[in-house]
Amino acid sequence: MPKVLLIISLIIFNLSFTKAENLSIDSVSTVFVSLPATIDSIFITGETETDFDIIERELTLKVGQEVDSSQLYYDRERIYSLGIFTRVKLSVIRVDDKNVLRIFIEDSWNIWPIPYAYLQDNDWKRLSFGLDLYFHNFRGRNEKFRVKGGAGFDPMIGVQYSIPDLFRKEQISLDFSVEYKSVTNRSLKAETIYGSVFEQKFFGTSLMIGKRYNLFHKFSTYIGFSYIETPIYFPQISIYGDRIDRIGYLGFRYTYDTRDLIQFPSKGISLFADYQFKGIGNKEINYRIMLLDFRSYEPMIYGFTTKWRLSTRQTFGDKIPYYDYSIIGFGERIRGHFNKKKEGDNLYKGSFELSRSIINNWDISFDLPLVPRELTTYRVEIHAQIFADAGFVEKKTYPVSLRDIDRGFGFGFTFLVLPYNIARAELAFNESFKSEIILVLGISF
Repeated sequence: MPKVLLIISLIIFNLSFTKAENLSIDSVSTVFVSLPATIDSIFITGETETDFDIIERELTLKVGQEVDSSQLYYDRERIYSLGIFTRVKLSVIRVDDKNVLRIFIEDSWNIWPIPYAYLQDNDWKRLSFGLDLYFHNFRGRNEKFRVKGGAGFDPMIGVQYSIPDLFRKEQISLDFSVEYKSVTNRSLKAETIYGSVFEQKFFGTSLMIGKRYNLFHKFSTYIGFSYIETPIYFPQISIYGDRIDRIGYLGFRYTYDTRDLIQFPSKGISLFADYQFKGIGNKEINYRIMLLDFRSYEPMIYGFTTKWRLSTRQTFGDKIPYYDYSIIGFGERIRGHFNKKKEGDNLYKGSFELSRSIINNWDISFDLPLVPRELTTYRVEIHAQIFADAGFVEKKTYPVSLRDIDRGFGFGFTFLVLPYNIARAELAFNESFKSEIILVLGISF
């Protein structure tokens, strides 16, 4: 019993000491330092259970460095990019003749259910719906656990787990996923050969280990296994010689990312490169897939931001199954041809946007009875943009001509409710000025 009392006393003392330390800096009269100024120390405070090193490793600012307002804004956006805070405020204050960089944060709600529904080919008979359940930062270490389940036209269930600091000092990350789904075939060629619409059953699992080098560089390697079952065997719909393909794969990934607010960047560049070997452990299956994606964001005068993107998906090998063809009209879309599907061996896409904020960085908070404050606190922004897209797929047996390139342009609005979700409403036109309305979740790029 004395040992238990001693432990409880130590815990209470530690909590009291922590609170007193916070009180010592938060209770003083706040004197903001004129910028630029040299930082003597960094202090993190606020309503949070997040480990401070999760925040510190996103900072470009260091003790002894002279900082200005633009640098404070950039680091603030990088902390927001973690997607686990509803409030982030950075300021330099004067405490005991020292310039202190004070970082104030408030955690967001860490359990977030998101219902979803979508129509394939705008056909109500092809309605899929379900629930995406997120658990993030549940141990204060920016871990993410996701369970997604759906029914209807494309039923599925999947689990994902991500921890960015499996080994903190070495900055080693781990990502794991397992998924089962029944998916309507996406390939027009496969549908023509089969003679009708058909479904394929997919089971997949993967494990990725990543190593982060400094703030911007990350290398990863991953292994995985896919099981693809087709009702009847046809060559190239399945490539194993049976209606069931069992494919092991190995991949390597590199990312370079200097963007400020990843959810909606206004500054920085992003480079993503991925190379995947398909058919590990099976001599009858041997092909590769390469992804390259470059994005650039540059602030301009009068609050405008220019954004552009170039991306490609390349396949290599003599036999590529139709389910691994490069397709425009699902993951990659051309606005103006949003629901138009094209497939081939390789895919190329380019996009440009000019955007400007209408409402920027508006902090909203509601006081509602019985509702946690984390669920009623948001950062709201509205941006207007004009855009232009172009893209095409390349077939190894046919040369590409200008008429194969789909083009579109238009304008629209993006609505951000951070850290929870983003939505877009756009009016797009194709080369013949035929219009279409686009209502989707997420940013264009």
